[in-house]
Amino acid sequence: MPDNLTTEETLASLPWTQRPATPELNKALAAFQAELPNVTKTKTANVVSQRTGVKFSYSYADLAVISAVVMPLLGKHGLAFTAMPLFNDAGEFVLRYSLLHASGEERTGEYRLRTGTAQEMGSEITYARRYCLCSATGVAAEEDDDGQAATQAQQPSRSQARHPEPAPEEEKGPGAQELADAALELVADAENGKMPPGDALTLLKTAVYDVAARGKVLRSPVIATDGEGTYLTNVIGQARKELEGLYQAESQ
Repeated sequence: MPDNLTTEETLASLPWTQRPATPELNKALAAFQAELPNVTKTKTANVVSQRTGVKFSYSYADLAVISAVVMPLLGKHGLAFTAMPLFNDAGEFVLRYSLLHASGEERTGEYRLRTGTAQEMGSEITYARRYCLCSATGVAAEEDDDGQAATQAQQPSRSQARHPEPAPEEEKGPGAQELADAALELVADAENGKMPPGDALTLLKTAVYDVAARGKVLRSPVIATDGEGTYLTNVIGQARKELEGLYQAESQ
């Protein structure tokens, strides 16, 4: 590792292709995963869509259950997991997490957190810890919906049915209607259990709102789900409201 890349913060900011190799950690992680038992999903999230009124539920394992299974087995193989909320150099509130090995090798990353009330931030951090622990170790803590996803893949999405793909033109950023459809698809994915609501909220911010702001199309007219005209900023705001409702239901 270069001399100027010695802190967790610097390591977390590096692209994956530029990070140090971790052969010992990789070997230990493979051994850990070979012994990993089934993680019992003891919690059920009951959700009602604020937009459609559709009710659905899915099972998941909470952080306490996952930690009770995963942490001792990580230690057996010389591995450890740490996570700490902090502000990074860019001023973003993040959960910095690390998968550590006794050899000194590590994998480090960041999960962007939302701010809010103390209770909201506590729920956000708990969700992020659970999500990052599962992602770093390969634990499946939520229901597998591949069958449902495969069925839905055979049907055109709302954006495809309502807005056929335009003829090729010179490369440019996504338009307002495309971004509006992306926001609606994130809500649909969260409602159908295809994506955790916290992930959908993050994507709504980074892949929709931020892109719209850079492209200066937030106030551009679009067609909403009811077929009425509105502005992109209104669609994003409604999507955020619904996703936050789904997230709060899961966190309870």
